[in-house]
Amino acid sequence: MERKGVSVIAILILIVVIAVVGVGAYLLLKGGGGAFGDAYIAGLLDENGNLTANGGTTTQRIQYIKGTVQNPQAGQAALTAMAMSLSSQTTFNGKIYLKFNGSDEEIPVYDDGTHEDATAGDGIWTFKEARVLISGTNTFQITVKNLAEDIVAQSEVFTVNADIPVMDIWMQITWDTDLTDVDLHVWDPHENHTYFGQKTEAAGGIPGAELDVDDVNGYGPEHFTMQSAQAGNYVVKVRYYSAHGVNENTTATVRISIAGGAYHTYTHTFTLDDVTTETSYDATYGYDWHVATLSMTGTGGGTVTAG
Repeated sequence: MERKGVSVIAILILIVVIAVVGVGAYLLLKGGGGAFGDAYIAGLLDENGNLTANGGTTTQRIQYIKGTVQNPQAGQAALTAMAMSLSSQTTFNGKIYLKFNGSDEEIPVYDDGTHEDATAGDGIWTFKEARVLISGTNTFQITVKNLAEDIVAQSEVFTVNADIPVMDIWMQITWDTDLTDVDLHVWDPHENHTYFGQKTEAAGGIPGAELDVDDVNGYGPEHFTMQSAQAGNYVVKVRYYSAHGVNENTTATVRISIAGGAYHTYTHTFTLDDVTTETSYDATYGYDWHVATLSMTGTGGGTVTAG
């Protein structure tokens, strides 16, 4: 009788194990690979479509980091939660952060068949984020947080070496709301102005400088780069151009590096009262954020003063 009881228990355990393995296999087929929130970096793509693997080297400064995450779910230890159809999840129940060279930046993800998402509604959320590399070592890591701001998954640290020239001025702006339009503006010592309407010298912007993209639908980034800066003061401002219906405050972060040096990081929170489509940029109005003044000494040096 005792042996028969042990056998029954063993059979029951085997059934449970098979059920769990079956659920795990289902999640693996769905792209989960295990725990909810799983984060995976596929690699970096340059503007020519070339893939740079982890630990590789690139000569292209503009890169797109690609990968996938899974939706973090409450009660993930329960079999009922594990067996839930991921295809029924239409919103991402958490937040995704890209740690780029040590700075956490919130990014959007998609499971709607857009932004290179392979299949709408399959539970595999896709990201593709543009970043302008600095000369030398660049690092990336993806973090998944649930609605309680708990970390539920992290990718490996992805490292790439950029064999590119050092920029006298390297600047990046990101912000923390979707759909919103926040704009970076830079003036040189001769009052030449680079912004979304004048991204390059050819378009009327600062000679030798470039604004890589005008992000109009949330989070950023926008990058300003200049390899050889003239001596004199460069003024940096940010304008909140459009909320596109978003009714919460928006916090923007600007990072500035001079001649490949350490980052100077500044943050500012905009309210809806700061939103403006005013086209005059001659002065800092109440709705403008005067980020910093860069006092350049010529190629290879300068200082940064806030405000």
